[in-house]
Amino acid sequence: MFNDSLEIRLNLHIDGKDFSIPCGNIKYLKCKLYQYGFKSIVNFWISSEEKSDVLYPHFITNKIIEVNLDIYAHFTEKDQDKKVKSITLSGIVTKKAILDELVIENVHLKKNPVLYRCYQIVFKDRAQVLLKQHYPTDLVTNKKIKDLFVKNTPSKVTIKYNWQILNKDYAINTLPLGSPKNKASFYDFIIWFVNKYNGVFNYNYRDKCYYVTNTKEQSDKFSIVNKKDISSYYITFLNQPRYNIEILNVCSKNVQKKTIQYDSSIKDIEKTIIINTSISSIYEEEVSLEREKTKRVATHRVNVYFNHFLNIKLCPNDLIKFSGPNWSKEQFIKEKIYRINYVLFEATALNKEADSDLNMPHNRYSIRQEIILEPKNDESVSLPDFIEPYFPLLVEGYVVSEIGKDNEYTYQIYQHPQTSVDQYKIKIPLFNNQEVIAPFEPIFSPGHFYFPIYKGARVLISLNLHDAYIKRFLEWKEGARLPSDTQGDHLLLGKNAKNQTSISHIYIDDKPVLKIKRINQADTQLVKIEEGTITIETKEEE
Repeated sequence: MFNDSLEIRLNLHIDGKDFSIPCGNIKYLKCKLYQYGFKSIVNFWISSEEKSDVLYPHFITNKIIEVNLDIYAHFTEKDQDKKVKSITLSGIVTKKAILDELVIENVHLKKNPVLYRCYQIVFKDRAQVLLKQHYPTDLVTNKKIKDLFVKNTPSKVTIKYNWQILNKDYAINTLPLGSPKNKASFYDFIIWFVNKYNGVFNYNYRDKCYYVTNTKEQSDKFSIVNKKDISSYYITFLNQPRYNIEILNVCSKNVQKKTIQYDSSIKDIEKTIIINTSISSIYEEEVSLEREKTKRVATHRVNVYFNHFLNIKLCPNDLIKFSGPNWSKEQFIKEKIYRINYVLFEATALNKEADSDLNMPHNRYSIRQEIILEPKNDESVSLPDFIEPYFPLLVEGYVVSEIGKDNEYTYQIYQHPQTSVDQYKIKIPLFNNQEVIAPFEPIFSPGHFYFPIYKGARVLISLNLHDAYIKRFLEWKEGARLPSDTQGDHLLLGKNAKNQTSISHIYIDDKPVLKIKRINQADTQLVKIEEGTITIETKEEE
């Protein structure tokens, strides 16, 4: 802890109006800054002794409050050009309160006015506030996963993408956040995706923008920290992974096993990842992904406590170098460049009274300032906690076939252009009749039953992030259902009512009747087996 003078600029934007809060009014401030975003709390007083409190009527509404906060070291007038914006935050209020209202007691004033109000706001970066309340459901086909992100990102949140995996075309891109079993928000979905595919999610405190990339921000600009600026520091060496990764493909047509080792791995300690795919390229992509993840291992962290407020940039992802006099060349952090991983900044006004330093552009505070550093070349990624999105998303669809006439129950086998895997196409009415692909496979039938799904069959589809499966059938084929009093079973084959074969087994007077009937326009053949009788018939029906 130390005492220092600061200039804090706080601006609130409510319903088209701006309210500037002078530094002298701000009595308490706490900021927790991460590489992916921040949380901050501010307490301040507003006086209505000389003029009305114009903030009050807007503050008590349910309108959104946008906040801009800048923190500077305080300089004399002649040194103003040296001033550096050390911390800059822009966010949205998530919680607000009026902590106190002061009136003059035992004195009769007109309308008995409130002379001072103490306000509190808690605010976070835009993505945490807005995207955590955002639960869209969407499907994008034959496009990039980036298109899914961009389409569903609210206008008040700016996310920039620079990651090769986001530019890869997929037949299916599913956003399942409306699923009854899903608890993940759009924010969770983004963080989960970044974590799953070994990416980076960063918040840039200067341009107030989020970046989804495959590497951390690269820069050669750093600030110098002298030993005289530090009250203490310590170094933590982090636990290292000791396991080996085994990636198993359990598909009986394509059984594979590969092992990936960390530099710190110990023999016979294993983490197994199971994959089931007949496509070798998908397996190899998974192996490559896990191999890249082994590079993101954190080695150590440096916790630094300062003894005065530094006139340098001190936001996450900024770089600092420990240099200058008074350092021993044997000290671990000497001449090393570090990236800021986390910042804790807490300031309490030395004069806490409502009327002290009121409306002053600067104030003196008791300050706690701590930063956690990572080596500049550290590729490990800091991400917030997240809820994994629930897959699959269940939707209804109709099987597609381009063979035959519209009223014919034909089926069609589509082949994937790269893998030659046989597939169905299913039209999804919910998503503007976009078509998804699903494996052409027996589903619930054993292999000796060959009954491909016919055109127009209504089916329930399981949509995963990049693939789909037919889960079950939802209705009988037209003409297949029998009256319940027959207690019958029916197999109806063919294209339509004038071109089909029917095999039925029913009960008449509690006696079984087997009937096979073939129809091709007017040409009809019938085989009927019932109690004491076998009928074989062929005729031309009118």
